[in-house]
Amino acid sequence: MIRSICVIVTMLSLVACGTDNKPTQQSATPAPDFKTYSAPIPFSGSWISAIYLKDITDAQSPRKAQESIEECYIQLPSNTLTPATMIINFHEGLSDLVTVINNGSYQLWEKQNDSLSRAVYTIEAPLCGQPENRRQDLCQDSS
Repeated sequence: MIRSICVIVTMLSLVACGTDNKPTQQSATPAPDFKTYSAPIPFSGSWISAIYLKDITDAQSPRKAQESIEECYIQLPSNTLTPATMIINFHEGLSDLVTVINNGSYQLWEKQNDSLSRAVYTIEAPLCGQPENRRQDLCQDSS
């Protein structure tokens, strides 16, 4: 009797540990590290601030327009992971900013000691021709 109970318990244990009928899960492809992912920038080139441009148009004075905005010009590279150049008040330049794409958003990161340390700016889609929208929008320079 004890022998038959042991055989039944062993058989039930083997059947319980048998095949797994759960559907197999597909492993998700890990997202590339945005600090090492190179991609083209569709809006690369020379850009000036829409606020700065509107202020020049309104005041007819580039000097007065410089007083209302600091980041007035940026040169964006054609690919991410390449340094961008930002000009502040047309006399100071920042060239330690690296363009990256992070979760579908283009950002400028500060570079320190050959590594990207922190996001400084998020680049929004340009809204050229809409000066009533007083954000830090940039309009591409046609020259």
